[in-house]
Amino acid sequence: MCTLVLSYLQHPDYPLIVASNRDEFYDRPTERASFWRDHPNLLAGRDLQNGGTWLGITKSGRFSALTNVRDLHAIRTHAPSRGELVLSTLLHPDPDPAALHRIQPTAHLYNGFNLVTGTLRQLYYYSNVLNRSEPLHPGTYVMSNAFLNTPWPKSVKTKSRFEALIQEERLSSDDLSDKLFELMSDRETFPPEQLPDTGLSKEMEIRLSSTFIHTENYGTRCTTIMKVDQNGHTIFSEKTYEQGQDAGTTTHEFLISANLSPDSTR
Repeated sequence: MCTLVLSYLQHPDYPLIVASNRDEFYDRPTERASFWRDHPNLLAGRDLQNGGTWLGITKSGRFSALTNVRDLHAIRTHAPSRGELVLSTLLHPDPDPAALHRIQPTAHLYNGFNLVTGTLRQLYYYSNVLNRSEPLHPGTYVMSNAFLNTPWPKSVKTKSRFEALIQEERLSSDDLSDKLFELMSDRETFPPEQLPDTGLSKEMEIRLSSTFIHTENYGTRCTTIMKVDQNGHTIFSEKTYEQGQDAGTTTHEFLISANLSPDSTR
């Protein structure tokens, strides 16, 4: 389970801003975000259990991120790992939306997911539960464990605060990142009458209702803040957590190799 909020063509300096929490079992082996040895143009964290990822970007400017759709009534016990879908779209050699077309024929084999993928020229949203894809227009979007922009309490709160932050005019790049990390560390939970029924107990629905999750064996493992400016300069910062405690932040910077300015397609 994860929470992701993004700004697409809304900020004067950064056409793409992403803030994302990855929530996972604490004992699932994971490698921090880095450029992969076997795919040196790919920057992403790595799920060492199944080899996929949850969020990444390439040096050519392709971005993909996935969140699970939480519905315990529809779980497939032996479904393949959804992280391989993110990897597949990131490494696909053809222009978008061909990467989405490639995964759609077998998407029904996976448990429910939301996927955002594309470049600054065009981002796309796809859900295998809805079985449809759509281009994203300039705007602010949030994905948690329901469909895009579903008004779960934490999604509404996170999106609103995110929009306010990116509209602040005097924030430096570092200040913006700091405030986004703070935003994604929000541990406020919500009362059960405001929460969905996804098949969990009421107690667990409450515990998973915060943006930052911390339980005995499951919670937020990392927060990623990514900013891509008009020139393709990308700043990708990942803060790692161990049992809910800050375990350090790593930052990668690079210049996207392709001309992906949205203006180049207009």
